[in-house]
Amino acid sequence: MTNHSEILRRYAIEPKKSLGQNFLTQDALLEKIANHVDLAGKHVIEVGPGYGALTEQLISASPASLTLVEYDPRMVAILQDRRKRGELAFAGEFDIEALDVLQFSPSRPSVLVANIPYYITSPILFRFLYEVSQVPDEMIILMQKEVADKITKQKGYQNSYLSLALEYGCDTMEKLFEVKAENFVPPPKVDSAVVHFRARSEAPDPEAAKAFLSLISRAFSQPRKKAVSNLANAGIATKEALEAIFSEMGIRTDARAETISLDDWKRLIQRLGR
Repeated sequence: MTNHSEILRRYAIEPKKSLGQNFLTQDALLEKIANHVDLAGKHVIEVGPGYGALTEQLISASPASLTLVEYDPRMVAILQDRRKRGELAFAGEFDIEALDVLQFSPSRPSVLVANIPYYITSPILFRFLYEVSQVPDEMIILMQKEVADKITKQKGYQNSYLSLALEYGCDTMEKLFEVKAENFVPPPKVDSAVVHFRARSEAPDPEAAKAFLSLISRAFSQPRKKAVSNLANAGIATKEALEAIFSEMGIRTDARAETISLDDWKRLIQRLGR
């Protein structure tokens, strides 16, 4: 078992609020995250490793190679020191990339694992689904519980721009388990959850994805209004033309964007010739 308190003391680690740093320190939970997917023989990317708490569990899962992407130079120095001490011993290829994750691009098929600051959850998900040429095969992301519920449409949530955008690029999105705030140092103000994303085996065409994201962005511009009204106000087509298309496709003309399924949005894209 890792002595997290000793490591925090040794390096005088004070989590930076400006970077949204909250360190998960419960080994049972860290092990559960690392072992959800069989990582043996795979290339693993860990985003935001901090001082390496989850890294230790990932190493134990026997990946072929491991890349850590860490923005905070203090944590990069700590990770390097812990490697020298033998605390992060790994026989395979092991790289530490000291850069902003939004500037990082995978170079090969991979599994991405991340305990990321809440404020950057959406940009990271969009980055690795739509902006990189080599999309990770799977992603295991620890995020704010409410966002996880919205993405996986639990607790009564319907579709949202974020859930549809992610569903478009993923075969499956599964909320695995929740993590109480008291398991972190320092405890965040809200609970977290771990979500497993499996990317589509055939990545969406970039231009088609761009058109889809643009359309639903406009449809959700005012979520409480009818989708037809939002799309008409965005200049997609006249309200009358949109109502005719919706009726023809069997979609209610007074439907809000949140009630329209992914398949219907795809059909709408084709019908609108976008």
